[in-house]
Amino acid sequence: LRGLGLTVYPSDANFLLLRSEKPLHGPLRARGMLVRSCANFVGLDGRYVRVGLKTRAENEALLRAVSEVLRR
Repeated sequence: LRGLGLTVYPSDANFLLLRSEKPLHGPLRARGMLVRSCANFVGLDGRYVRVGLKTRAENEALLRAVSEVLRR
């Protein structure tokens, strides 16, 4: 994810907080990805999303989807 230009915040849980200058929430949801917009978290805005870490195949699908969104 960092290699795609996202800011990835360290986590001790099974989810990651990501920051992207390009909107991710809507485009990823449109691709069937369940992501959490963090726009209503204190101190964050629409550039932040939270993603859960799942199986290897699901994580790879997330990477492909993020890559597609960022290329557009």
